[in-house]
Amino acid sequence: MTAAPRTGSADVELVINWGLGVDSTAYLVKMLEDPSAHGVDLARTMVLHELTGDEWPATRAHAAQYVLPLLREHRVRLVQVSRASRSLEIAVMDDSRQPERIIERGPWALWDEYETGGTVPQQGGIRLCSLHAKGRSATR
Repeated sequence: MTAAPRTGSADVELVINWGLGVDSTAYLVKMLEDPSAHGVDLARTMVLHELTGDEWPATRAHAAQYVLPLLREHRVRLVQVSRASRSLEIAVMDDSRQPERIIERGPWALWDEYETGGTVPQQGGIRLCSLHAKGRSATR
């Protein structure tokens, strides 16, 4: 676990929130394949992935197999963060322009939230569980 990002946010012009899902992955790949068509400077782009700790193994495997090589090829900074605890504190799990893997989980996973609150994950709709786990900490 890295204590803090290696470079400051002053050199970051664009942050892409990558949830490993179909939509955010399609957007990310589109930016990586033709950044100039979208006015994107990949050297000043940061991809942010907040770990839920409960992604499907196949989802992580596909992201590692298909997307990480593109990030490495273009030397795009990938920062993987997790909630450090039930509080809103964030732990930086990895910060790299040459990411080798999608980290499985951090100190506090979405499932920990379910168990603590006595709830279950949503399978459809607006997926408030993911919004709570990711969006709440992103708006700190």
